[in-house]
Amino acid sequence: MSRSGYYKWVKRKPTKTEKRLKYLISCIQKVYDEHKGIYGYRRITIYLNHYLHAQVNH
Repeated sequence: MSRSGYYKWVKRKPTKTEKRLKYLISCIQKVYDEHKGIYGYRRITIYLNHYLHAQVNH
């Protein structure tokens, strides 16, 4: 990889998808912590879809 290509990549703005994934990760962690790790991926998916209207699949 060229030096200029690396620095261009490092300084780029996050894409829309990256922003959404970061938001979903924080939501998942919040739900998991709130329910003390009892919720599995199925319940977390339902929670995200129903309460946060995130439109995610498993």
